[in-house]
Amino acid sequence: MKPLRKIIAPLTYTVLLALTAFFMACSSSRKENAPNPGSNDILDLLTGFGESISKRDFKQAVGYLTPSERSMILDANGEVPPGKQDALASLRLARLIRMPSVHVEGGYLAGIYEILPLDASGQAVANEAPPMENEFSGDDAAGAYGQVANPEGNGTEAVAMTEPDLEAQEAAKDKEELNQAVNQFFKAVSQKNWNAALAMVNENERKILVDDKGKLKEDSKSRLQHLDTDGKEALTLQDGKLTGITLLLPAE
Repeated sequence: MKPLRKIIAPLTYTVLLALTAFFMACSSSRKENAPNPGSNDILDLLTGFGESISKRDFKQAVGYLTPSERSMILDANGEVPPGKQDALASLRLARLIRMPSVHVEGGYLAGIYEILPLDASGQAVANEAPPMENEFSGDDAAGAYGQVANPEGNGTEAVAMTEPDLEAQEAAKDKEELNQAVNQFFKAVSQKNWNAALAMVNENERKILVDDKGKLKEDSKSRLQHLDTDGKEALTLQDGKLTGITLLLPAE
């Protein structure tokens, strides 16, 4: 018969291995579910912030804010009170990226608390901020460069472009390219052409919309059909792909 010590030792080692694997899995899970501060990309932070709010995970959402703003939102128990939950949920996320007061500070979002629609008691109030001008409503800049009025005639004449003229023309070209991409994306969504719509979204945001097999989730289809079209000004093109789509998604 084997000594008891020789039997217990392997068992103890096996148990320790199992416990180590368990705690490592828990740690990995916590890391996956936790906010990812430290980024200096405001779009990345706003995407995570907005996605957390859409899932009504308000505690994770405020994890994207600076420690000082976080402390003003959390109560004594480290929870987000219902009134402030309503205020966070009422934010028009697509507009935050255009607000000068909202910026990145030390890898966290700053300037969020001051725009929360809260009354003196910390309860949410109606957010009646006027809608931002939609820069996709027209293309008045196109064709406006490279010509000046001819004081001696009734028409216009071509003139040599200065460097600011060339920059303005390039900006108009970029705007037109963005405008076309946005229109094509919303057309694909309206026609439920999901493959075409997904192909126009940048890879990082596409991951939020698809499942583990890379297929568009059913709830993502519904959310895409109810995008906040008033927030189109938050969209930009990066390497030919649209960024900011997740900022327009409604809550789940």
